[in-house]
Amino acid sequence: MKKIVFFALFALFAVSCGGGSGDSFNAEKSPYGDPTVTSVSAINVGMLTNERKLHILERSGTSEFSGKVLDVIDIKINDSSEAEMLFSPFPVTKETKKITFGGYTSKSGEGIKPKEAVEVDLPKLGETTEGSGEFTVKLPGMPVEVDVPLDWTLKLEEEDVSVNTPSGSYLGLRHYTGSGKISEGTLGDFLGSTEFTGDVYFSPVLGVPIQFKLNGVNFEGDLESVWDFGDPDETGYRVMKKSGIVNSENPSFELSTHDLKGNFDADPNQHAKMLLEIRYLDENAAKNDPQPEINVEFGTVMGYFPSQLVESPVSIFFPEENEGFRYFIAYVDQAAKGHNGPISYRISVTGGESVKPLRVTARIYYNKVE
Repeated sequence: MKKIVFFALFALFAVSCGGGSGDSFNAEKSPYGDPTVTSVSAINVGMLTNERKLHILERSGTSEFSGKVLDVIDIKINDSSEAEMLFSPFPVTKETKKITFGGYTSKSGEGIKPKEAVEVDLPKLGETTEGSGEFTVKLPGMPVEVDVPLDWTLKLEEEDVSVNTPSGSYLGLRHYTGSGKISEGTLGDFLGSTEFTGDVYFSPVLGVPIQFKLNGVNFEGDLESVWDFGDPDETGYRVMKKSGIVNSENPSFELSTHDLKGNFDADPNQHAKMLLEIRYLDENAAKNDPQPEINVEFGTVMGYFPSQLVESPVSIFFPEENEGFRYFIAYVDQAAKGHNGPISYRISVTGGESVKPLRVTARIYYNKVE
């Protein structure tokens, strides 16, 4: 049976049609890839007694603060910009050695703002970094903002670890722990504590925290999905990619070149190379359950390309996952030759009510002409 699975997977990749750019990028077998400044994250966040809400984090530009140029992160809730954060670099990559925080401010006036930009050296495994700073803080329920002196520590406890979240298990993570202490002021009276501890599980692959929790203010969150559509003004062969979930609350998943700018700007005469990978969220199901009964479609706005899911014992997108999971993969290398004018290419997945929650990851490599 294993030989049949390996042969089917090899054959699926080998028989894909010719066509494309001749670029060295391997659209069939390359992993998810490093995050870029166009990466967008959807994170479920809750603080104090507030219910969790989905926060969309997207870089919108740069701004200077206390003599440093920082990335501006726009934070949307319910499709509306609700807050702004100054933070660099965004996203954080495997090579990042230092991060800089310039403040978080919501439209309602809540937030935390340092007097000067705060630089934090990311520690090596087993090591601890520490620092201090002066902040102006206004939390939900506080009548006025207060000045807060804060001392903190940050330690890299573990590397290459896993964590379970409502969106499934993630592997290959870095586990940081931190602590903070308010030396004086009124914030401790409001919160009932002057010392805080927290945990962050960070993905070097996706460049964002997968799960975090700050005790004392009940500030916590976990990643729901992430996508990277690339520079919207770039033409030529390019990559767009997305990873998310399909469950009862999110019954469908789609990645479309039309999402980039709301335009039909893909070349119909050059092949689009489209890769889809599916895995059950639950680790036990990911190891033992058969292929899910779902609807998978590769196509354009007017039609579809034939495809077939095949089982693989390894992940193409996330090769760091070596836990005996079963993956279900489909690959299409096709064009809509003869179509009059630019088109869009898409990958869609729809699950029924009886399907267990799935992690769905997709990539489209195509020629953008406008």
